Amino acid sequence: MRGAAGFGKFGGRNLRRTHDDVAGELDRRGGRKLMGYTHIPAPHAQAITTFFQGHLNPYLNFHRPCGVPELIVNTKGKEKRVYRWYATPWEILRQLPDVASHLKAEVTIATLDQQAQAKSDTQAAEEMQAAKRKLFSSFQGSVSQAAMRLPLVGPGTQKSKQEGRP
Repeated sequence: MRGAAGFGKFGGRNLRRTHDDVAGELDRRGGRKLMGYTHIPAPHAQAITTFFQGHLNPYLNFHRPCGVPELIVNTKGKEKRVYRWYATPWEILRQLPDVASHLKAEVTIATLDQQAQAKSDTQAAEEMQAAKRKLFSSFQGSVSQAAMRLPLVGPGTQKSKQEGRP
């Protein structure tokens, strides 16, 4: 509610909202951490979009839990966020009353449940990491080496002590 009465001198601004639209969706969905912070050339945009739609978004929505904040207000009026419940975005969405009314017409709760239960969380993470490796290898050196050294999940991906990691 921008400009609503009752916000005093702040003019209705949401002070907790970030105004960095450059990183946009990548930061909100964990993509910058996954893809790295280096520049991604435009010719690779379609491949990255395909990776996001086919692997990353389903993994984040159905298999990666996130903390659900609970606002606690102390006696001085200061808000504190406490994370007591961790769930996937799909599990959180299912808690809404009349969840079917919030979905697109062609999407049903049954199909989303089926998609969530099709793979284990570990299997989905390993498949997403394999798809990420394949994506980065398709760039053929145009992505910086720093982006290629992102932490990977799965068997055989631990760095040794000789490589500088404990």
